[in-house]
Amino acid sequence: MKAKMSKLLVGVLLLALGPWSTLSAADIEKPDWLKNRRKKHPFGLNVGILGPTGWGFVSADYFIDSKLDLEGGMGIQTNGIHPYSFFAGAKYHLAGKFIMGSTFYFGAMDAFFFKDGKGYQHNLYFPIGIHKIKRNKFSWSLEVAYQFNKNSDSNIWGAFKVGYRIF
Repeated sequence: MKAKMSKLLVGVLLLALGPWSTLSAADIEKPDWLKNRRKKHPFGLNVGILGPTGWGFVSADYFIDSKLDLEGGMGIQTNGIHPYSFFAGAKYHLAGKFIMGSTFYFGAMDAFFFKDGKGYQHNLYFPIGIHKIKRNKFSWSLEVAYQFNKNSDSNIWGAFKVGYRIF
């Protein structure tokens, strides 16, 4: 009987003092890297169409922090002489420090490609787009870009890619 009374007294005290407690579940903050998907899953693999290399590409990207994303990849060109091209660059995510799955970004990339028997040339690519990382670690992005090449016409280009955040 005495054990039941002490358990009942502890229960009543917890119920009575619970609302005035200085520590509640709502006050416990998760660390930033657990809330921000760019910090929680910084490395990803992607496949896309168009982009800095031509018709299609595969790439890997890594968030140095929640705002700065480095990306490199290999793609297929539109000409048939030497179909492969490579690219590397960085993207800055404007709202990257905030806890949201979608962010707008801008960036700069350099693509190396073979064109018309003239050896490797450079193609500068400046994207502006939106990137989404979902809770299940799948991601996608859509971008519009200005593409500059001193040996050919510069133009407006773009890309769409899907990916998976590995870790």
